[in-house]
Amino acid sequence: MLTGSRADRIRRYYQDALVGGNWDYVRELIAPDAKVADGIGPEAKIGPIAYAIAGLTDMRVDIQRLVECGDQVIVHFIWSATDGGGFAGHAATGRRFSTWGVEFWRFQGEQIVEEWIGLDYLGLFIQLGLVASPWPTTAHA
Repeated sequence: MLTGSRADRIRRYYQDALVGGNWDYVRELIAPDAKVADGIGPEAKIGPIAYAIAGLTDMRVDIQRLVECGDQVIVHFIWSATDGGGFAGHAATGRRFSTWGVEFWRFQGEQIVEEWIGLDYLGLFIQLGLVASPWPTTAHA
């Protein structure tokens, strides 16, 4: 059963679902016809996340800012973990990463009906050594 404010439900999503693996909560929170980043409905949210985080350890999601405005909740978060088993199908690096993300959630009634997310994947992949940094390592005058 969904309880608390929309902001409370989103806080619970990050801790119980993403960090805790409570996918049943995601199925309850996200409407069956919701438009999420990877498709429609809760399974379109669960599948890519479960695949990406399967090999991560010590995962944390720290909410930096959370704003509830009308039917929307906007979150700025820091996501960190150790790549212990291979992130998103890549070979394990054993490296720790910390990257930022922003997520916009739109509610209709008690459930989420739309989501938009931006994550610093370039910074994440650089930290894991999966891509080279495009920035010079020495300062130029």
